[in-house]
Amino acid sequence: MSSSAEAKPPRSAMFIVWLVVFIDLLGFGIVLPVMPRQVEHYLPNLSEQERGLVIGVLFSSFSLMQFIFSPVWGRVSDRIGRRPVLLVSLLGSVIFYALYGYSVTLPVEQATLAVALMFASRIGSGIAGASVGTAAAVIADCTTREKRAKGMALIGIAFGGGFTLGPLIAYFGLGLFQDEPWGVGALASGLSAIALIFALAKFKETRNPENKAGKEFFSIERTREVLRMPNVGRLVLVYFLAIFAFANFEATLAMLTKDAFGLTDRDNFLVFALVGFVL
Repeated sequence: MSSSAEAKPPRSAMFIVWLVVFIDLLGFGIVLPVMPRQVEHYLPNLSEQERGLVIGVLFSSFSLMQFIFSPVWGRVSDRIGRRPVLLVSLLGSVIFYALYGYSVTLPVEQATLAVALMFASRIGSGIAGASVGTAAAVIADCTTREKRAKGMALIGIAFGGGFTLGPLIAYFGLGLFQDEPWGVGALASGLSAIALIFALAKFKETRNPENKAGKEFFSIERTREVLRMPNVGRLVLVYFLAIFAFANFEATLAMLTKDAFGLTDRDNFLVFALVGFVL
């Protein structure tokens, strides 16, 4: 057997990293449907516009951290390996989802602290969840050029599955916590802990040490070069607009279902699960 064949990463790594991303996205789907309602509880003295601003910034802080740290994590994984980055990411999810669960237990009299901890948890979860780029690198490690697109589709499947099943798990699982508001944080943190244990036990390093990592963590010039490619640039723009529109939907749906239809938190989980299923 050739040395290149011996160095080939195990194909089981693709399934493991998919499962890790899927479980991590379950946590995202558990917290998302009720987060706007839970933070609103701590903003009774603000105007409607001010409450909307706080909720919007809370949502965007998560995505902003992913935008900033996704290429950083990817480049770090090129240098030190995929496994340590994924493990640190999952550990971060365990900690910051638990922090979110704690923040919603605080009384309204400690509203400033509660909202600050929510922001800390969302920023931390965004940084931890930015390891999707590392997951993509694992798939690239394990696939040939011809099969790479098919492999990358697994990440999209993990996102869709997590967004669909996360709310369903919350709908049925919150009964274990007697529908306490901190239950969503506990569920999300617990699932991330399961993913962490599974990755510790099963995931093997896939990075080829012969591949040299670049010196820069993020290159604006390289980004411009990619966006100048006719097909790639247009595709990125279309994808950005689609995600931009959907992000507006995510941040407001929970409030709409409450104010317009009087749906409870548990009902809202079913609405989000249906949205994920349609997607």
